[in-house]
Amino acid sequence: MNKIEIPFSKSKPLFVLIGSLMFVVVGLYLITTNAAQQNASKPIWEMVLGIAAVIFFGCTGIYSVKKMLDKTMGL
Repeated sequence: MNKIEIPFSKSKPLFVLIGSLMFVVVGLYLITTNAAQQNASKPIWEMVLGIAAVIFFGCTGIYSVKKMLDKTMGL
């Protein structure tokens, strides 16, 4: 039986990396603006959302860099 292989695209992880970096920047913005303005108008959920965005999209960015540097070209 013939083995079917789908070639790995290097451009898709690049787009994931760019998107992840944008979301990490937005998450850092949410964290730092909340820390700079300690008043009741900024709810705590904005800071939690910022931390979650940095953690999740930071991990997806690291994964996409690993996939771009992977020499086996497979999943």
